Amino acid sequence: YDINYFQYEDLKIKYSDHGNGKTFLFIHGLGSSSFTWRYLYEYYSKDYRVISLDLKGFGDSSKPINSHYMISDQAKIINLFIKQNNLKNVTLIGNSYGGAVVLSTYINANVEIKRVITKMILLDPAVYYQNKLPGYVTLLRTPIINRLVLSLGSKNFIANIVLNQIFYNTSLVTDKMVTTYGGYLKGLNSHNALIETAKHVSSFETEILSNSYNKIDIPVLIIWGENDMLLMS
Repeated sequence: YDINYFQYEDLKIKYSDHGNGKTFLFIHGLGSSSFTWRYLYEYYSKDYRVISLDLKGFGDSSKPINSHYMISDQAKIINLFIKQNNLKNVTLIGNSYGGAVVLSTYINANVEIKRVITKMILLDPAVYYQNKLPGYVTLLRTPIINRLVLSLGSKNFIANIVLNQIFYNTSLVTDKMVTTYGGYLKGLNSHNALIETAKHVSSFETEILSNSYNKIDIPVLIIWGENDMLLMS
């Protein structure tokens, strides 16, 4: 599949683009990348145009060291991406934290962009306020300890622990996944992106967003894992 970079202000946002037809635009979760959707490219690109972004701060996209990692900050990038690429008939698909980004993308879009977003699919979306957060999110929100663990801990060891929290069937966690996600944990820029993003998981921004769900007037499919213990439906 084709790898490209989209310019947003002074940032480079990586995306993959494959196939033709109606557009499926995939948005990954916290600490992940377009790697999440790798098994879906070949399957869906037979009938659709399949695009997936690495959100700002993740994967192979730019990772500025600042605090601009709100859900709405990511949504602005996606909205501009849709506009500049003149996308039509778009189905937005988001997983976990990416589900909140997808909803923010639609809710905060102008009329022109809303017209081309025709459907949304949310997979275990982090779209409501939760008192009990996943352990790795709590860790990322704990000052000093978060940076110590990310700086001094084995990246693959950390990735393996988190993946085994996320997967119900842990036999699906492969060495390739561990090394890929472990690789995303390298560097102070990556650490900052994770920590700043984690601050906005289940925050005041999530509450504001959830109060706007009644404004959604397009079909939304919600898929929830029966054994998901991290994000309560």
